[in-house]
Amino acid sequence: MKITSKFILKDRLNSDNTQTIIFRVIFNRSILRHFTDIRILEDFWDKTNSRVKPGHIDFSNFNLQLDLIQNNFNTFITDCKFKHTPITEIAIKSFLNNSTAKNDKNDFLKFIKNDMDNTGKNVLKNTTYKNQISQLKMLKDYCDKIYFEDINTDFLYKYEAFLKSKFKPGTVNQKITFLRNYINKAIDQNLCKEYIFRKYKLQRVISKPKFLSTDEFDILLKYYNTDISKFNKKVLHAFLFSCYSGLRFSDIKNLKFENIRDNRIYIIVQKTNRILTIPLNNHLIELMPENTGNKYLFKLGTNGNVNRILKHIGEDSKVNRILTFHIARHTFATISLNIGIPLVCLQSLLGHNQISSTQIYAKVIDKTLEKEMEKWNNSTPPPLADAV
Repeated sequence: MKITSKFILKDRLNSDNTQTIIFRVIFNRSILRHFTDIRILEDFWDKTNSRVKPGHIDFSNFNLQLDLIQNNFNTFITDCKFKHTPITEIAIKSFLNNSTAKNDKNDFLKFIKNDMDNTGKNVLKNTTYKNQISQLKMLKDYCDKIYFEDINTDFLYKYEAFLKSKFKPGTVNQKITFLRNYINKAIDQNLCKEYIFRKYKLQRVISKPKFLSTDEFDILLKYYNTDISKFNKKVLHAFLFSCYSGLRFSDIKNLKFENIRDNRIYIIVQKTNRILTIPLNNHLIELMPENTGNKYLFKLGTNGNVNRILKHIGEDSKVNRILTFHIARHTFATISLNIGIPLVCLQSLLGHNQISSTQIYAKVIDKTLEKEMEKWNNSTPPPLADAV
């Protein structure tokens, strides 16, 4: 018994001059063909490796589909041998027909989309839902058809490599975490049999928080009092309020006058859904907008639009830094530690569930102290006085 398999191009051209990729199996002397849905121009076909050339815009996606077909066929042959099941021409034809006739119940991407439409819209916050739509689109860009039986550690590592070619480690982790969450949901519904993350570990990424130096903060404060456009001033006003309070953009945007009473801010944090209490300091009192009947303290647009304006403010003020509300929050945290606010108190002010999240800022302060102490290396200290 002799079995060989490879991918070839169909001889006849399609109406658009492309050729369909065929999975050809030679069993003894019989030739069995399975027509894939992939159609390409002959110039993009690598005959030596039987794969789509990197020059094609979808080569990674197409080659992944070809790999899955080949792997599934290899697994089928191995299972037959292991179970002593006769390998016949009929059995191979049946496998090729059934392996491609996968219904919606086996479609992992449709499972995700259905869950998001039926559950996500009602449970998730709007920003989180939009983020998940973006995550799903990335999966589809990688491979437009993913079935539950295709998800294994090899798939994970290939997807990780695909993401690393496009994004920074933190973003890669975010997208892999999204994938893991839906694999867990599929397991709960008995759609996935194996928890593949037992054999795969997410890389731990600890990003160093970016914050304004004292000089940069002073530059922005002076710039705020110059003759700038009304809209730019409104955005910078909210940014400085975040620097003095540590509030995220989502909470600054939703902050209402009714949330402020008894010289405190009382707000339900959008990200964690927890109640946060922040006592007002003198700077926040000075920056408090006048209540002219508006519901919200700051009338802001989307985070993306606001960040574009902040980028312009950073350039115009000569801060030479891309400003975001993340930087404002990090600035509040580092300044708070520098002026002596205890770590446990800062944890409460920032609304962190775990002290480990707050300790990142303590490490930044330690690094700053080390850098300052290095100044001694280039100085000549005065001679020591004789001991009395």
